[in-house]
Amino acid sequence: MVVEAGLVYIATVFSGNTFAKLSAQETEKAIDKKGVVIYKNFDTLEEAELWLQEKNSLVA
Repeated sequence: MVVEAGLVYIATVFSGNTFAKLSAQETEKAIDKKGVVIYKNFDTLEEAELWLQEKNSLVA
């Protein structure tokens, strides 16, 4: 549904919890296998925002 609406990139920021980080990494791997959207995890909000801005400039 969100893909049909135009979602292409997803950025998430890791929490300090080790189990949450592992879960996010597994989610990234699972989404990457499907190839529908590009999903990437980051350690900081600034890194995530910069990546999304760079990706947005490629499709704009």
